[in-house]
Amino acid sequence: LTYTICEKAVPSNCDTTTVDIVVDGTIDAVIDDLTGGAPVDGVAGGPAGDVTANDTLNGAAVDDTLINITLDNDGGLTGVTIDANGNVIVPGGGTDSGNYTLTYTICEIAVPSNCDTTTIDIVVDGTIDAVIDDFAAAPVDGVAGGTAGDVTANDTLNGVAVDDSLINITLDNDGGLTGVTIDANGNVIVPAGADSGNYSLTYTICEIAVPSNCDTTTVDIVVDGTIDAVINDFTATPVDGITG
Repeated sequence: LTYTICEKAVPSNCDTTTVDIVVDGTIDAVIDDLTGGAPVDGVAGGPAGDVTANDTLNGAAVDDTLINITLDNDGGLTGVTIDANGNVIVPGGGTDSGNYTLTYTICEIAVPSNCDTTTIDIVVDGTIDAVIDDFAAAPVDGVAGGTAGDVTANDTLNGVAVDDSLINITLDNDGGLTGVTIDANGNVIVPAGADSGNYSLTYTICEIAVPSNCDTTTVDIVVDGTIDAVINDFTATPVDGITG
């Protein structure tokens, strides 16, 4: 600004100078909870939401062209970014499922010291795939019992072989094979004394980090009982050949 001062007694006695001032508007980065919408697919990746949609500058909705956005902390979500329009972009290619809290800062371009920082909560939902298992080619001895096979050996989480420590396994239906179990490592355990037959079991795997991320499939197994035809000797009691 430019202003002039003049002496009242001598009005011609004046001087002019300038004044530099800064007006610091109010910028407000509001907490973002993006967990209420559809989780981001950890395999495909994609946008989680627009974090500046609820932010304000000088009391009005912020114009993204007037601010800079900085991702301060990725919350453990490696590769996540926030673009110039405030969109949180989750990388594809098998990002781990889970709940993540990120931290970001917005600063006014015209007044770089006018900044505010807040958090973003998002959910990444990986793809879990429980694949059908057919163990019929290797029957289990119904008398001794034993392991029919590992049902999670062909299952995947986020596009890679599932880590049993990251999932819970539930046997939904024993298919009539009473006493059968599936242990924490995915092994189907047939009890001793099981009846011979073909059985189809149903199980579900769910990701521990995201309990709603589940898949269900079937397991076909064969229990092969032991049959024993024992030698019979009836010679001690001859049969009358006439009367039978």
